[in-house]
Amino acid sequence: MTRINRLIIGEVLGPFLGGVGMFTTLFFAADGLQRIADYLQRGESAAVIFQVVLYTLPTLLPYTIPMAMLLGALLAFGRLSGDSEIVAMLAAGVSFPRIVVPAVLLSAAIALPIVWLNQKIVPELAYARQAVIDNAKARGGGSAAGRNAFDVAVTNPSSGRMTVHAEGGVSFDDKGRGVLNGVTITLWDDTKPVVTVAAQTATWKLGTRNWLLDGGVTSFDHNSLVGMRTADTRLQEVTLGTPEDLRALSRPVIEQVTDQLRKRAQVRRKLGQEMDAREAEVEIARRTAFPLATIVFVLLGAPLGLQPRRAGKSLGFGLSVLLTFGYWSLLQLGMSIGKGGALPPDLAVQLPNIIGVITGIFLIKRVAS
Repeated sequence: MTRINRLIIGEVLGPFLGGVGMFTTLFFAADGLQRIADYLQRGESAAVIFQVVLYTLPTLLPYTIPMAMLLGALLAFGRLSGDSEIVAMLAAGVSFPRIVVPAVLLSAAIALPIVWLNQKIVPELAYARQAVIDNAKARGGGSAAGRNAFDVAVTNPSSGRMTVHAEGGVSFDDKGRGVLNGVTITLWDDTKPVVTVAAQTATWKLGTRNWLLDGGVTSFDHNSLVGMRTADTRLQEVTLGTPEDLRALSRPVIEQVTDQLRKRAQVRRKLGQEMDAREAEVEIARRTAFPLATIVFVLLGAPLGLQPRRAGKSLGFGLSVLLTFGYWSLLQLGMSIGKGGALPPDLAVQLPNIIGVITGIFLIKRVAS
């Protein structure tokens, strides 16, 4: 590693690490401290509070690390510029793009593990944290029902359009058959409900996509307003998909790892739910896009940090927040475009990064010239 590389990386790394701690603390304080205060008032154990903190902090890193890298680049290049070290390197024949390269490589080395963390670990931590919160609510007399519940709309030639709700999610019996608990199915005629059937369980027919209703099956005819103990024959056996298909739908999107989201998108698309499929694909793209902003922010922060600044660190902090807000606004716009189908989800969600890279390269070339 050359002396220039060590100098640039050292200058960026210090404020970056400080920014990670600062932004993570601010993000956690926005919601976590109030939750902890509520737990203390209810007399929750230290173990519960520790679990919530432990599961929450890593989920913030994909958001705070890009912000911290932007702050690090702004402050590092601002200091180097203020002490005329940039001028000295340029006078020695080192181009400005070459000066920026070590910071870009550092940001890439940090961004790639964060992409993996955001795809594989953060969803599981979010799920575990919500389970702890739900258990705490249940002990306090609140309702934690519906954690594994899911709703799905299907259209079958034999039964028409149906909406299906399973309160208990997907489980398996001792014979390896998939089981749904607390099932409610409504058959629709266009926009009007025809009949609603409720059953304690629905059991998967091995090797098929069909489920058999069982256990206190009742139905309600919406036209005659009559309740019956025997289900409508069209709804005694329903085609919903395999247990694996349904498990792909049973968690909230933010609590599913990327492989599960891909399965979710496939299932939703098979069921004709194109918008829901795009929602899963947009979430997959988002988990890559924002961590990669770590690289984009270095490309922006390095040339912007060269501007004369009397306010020093305070102005660097303010500019990092402002640029992050602008990036986040563009990201939300891209996600909306992706969900709407105007652009492929991957392209739509990556638009802020594309714009950021182009702008950063333009600024760097402008400084170099």
